[in-house]
Amino acid sequence: MFFKIINYLKGCISILIEGLFPERFINLCAKNKINLWNVRRKTKTTITADIDINDFKKIRKIAKNSKCKIHIYKKYGIRFFIYRHRKRKTLALGFVAFFIIIWVLTQFVWIIDITGNEKIEDKVILQCAEMAGLRTGMPAIMVDSDYVQNYLMINMDDVSFVAVNRMGSTVNIDIREREEKREHFDKNIPSNIVASQSGVIESVLVQSGTATVKKGDVVYKGQL
Repeated sequence: MFFKIINYLKGCISILIEGLFPERFINLCAKNKINLWNVRRKTKTTITADIDINDFKKIRKIAKNSKCKIHIYKKYGIRFFIYRHRKRKTLALGFVAFFIIIWVLTQFVWIIDITGNEKIEDKVILQCAEMAGLRTGMPAIMVDSDYVQNYLMINMDDVSFVAVNRMGSTVNIDIREREEKREHFDKNIPSNIVASQSGVIESVLVQSGTATVKKGDVVYKGQL
């Protein structure tokens, strides 16, 4: 697809190669680093192929040496399209207006994407961001990412980290929520230590209580 787009922008020509040995013409093109593609045999003495418009000027001598005749039967590409419609001013103006409109639209913020939040609702973050001056439809050049980040950090208690990045017409707000504080426990009340996941004990430091494992033991999730 990328190759087709490049060829369309540069301009290409479909040619008909006619001669007793059209393969010789193709071999000479390859030897002279002239690229041909979509090569197809129509008859024993004719072959069709596509060639870059800039390379077409180089094949006259090759055609003569290989005793082949070259006929153009199709031209395609943006330059040929513009040439065919050069008298249609309205169409040309439409193309220009289309690209201008697209360019103008990319200079505004149309999407505010929020990621990383699990407990805080999107609408709460959007409301706070709007109070910081960030909203859809505003000129992208007016987005002050640092100010929005600081505003969200100061005014949202449940947020521990905020990153605001703009990519074209999209602004991404990446949120990290604060972890809930663990409940305080009374050290005087006996309690067990349980493995949160499986693993190997690398070291044991007993300050109170009784150790049930020693260095090198294998423990499993949920084990005392």
